[in-house]
Amino acid sequence: MSKLLETYGNKAMNLDGMLATNIQSLGYFRDLYFEALQNKTKQTKSS
Repeated sequence: MSKLLETYGNKAMNLDGMLATNIQSLGYFRDLYFEALQNKTKQTKSS
């Protein structure tokens, strides 16, 4: 029983790690996206 819990716990921790990494990269892409949007609006204003 404890072996099963151990395996499950490890899987859950790995999942948490993967989620954290995905959230970080999503945040990164979101920042890039907003930066691109801001650059676009700057260009349209200047032209």
